[in-house]
Amino acid sequence: MNTNSAFYIGRGHLVCQDYVISGQSDDACYVILADGCSSSPDTDIGARFLVKAAESFIYQIQVGPKALPSLERYHQQSVQFASLSSKFLKLDPSCLDATLLTIKADKNGFVASCYGDGVIALARKGTNFPGKAKLVPSITNG
Repeated sequence: MNTNSAFYIGRGHLVCQDYVISGQSDDACYVILADGCSSSPDTDIGARFLVKAAESFIYQIQVGPKALPSLERYHQQSVQFASLSSKFLKLDPSCLDATLLTIKADKNGFVASCYGDGVIALARKGTNFPGKAKLVPSITNG
């Protein structure tokens, strides 16, 4: 599998408050994205901290039946690590006001997670999801 990513600044923003990274190991690939809150200070830096911290813990995510406990641990450790980084630079804690989205895939399937106030929508060609979709609440930090 191959992964790639890009992010673009919105027309009304002077600084892009989003950050995304993708990668792969021998047995899995991933994409991690942070969408920073435009009303909080320094979320461009906070989004990078969150993504880089999350990438450090991506190995913890299990694809399959044990996904939820592994995601809880992954989110908790990622946010704690990003928080330490922001404190080290004496940034306002609100610099981490962002939604963290993660997708990890291996030969058995994939797991997608949302930490914050975002949403993940799945679509498949030829499939009518409204009424068939299974909604799973995201793990939030609030």
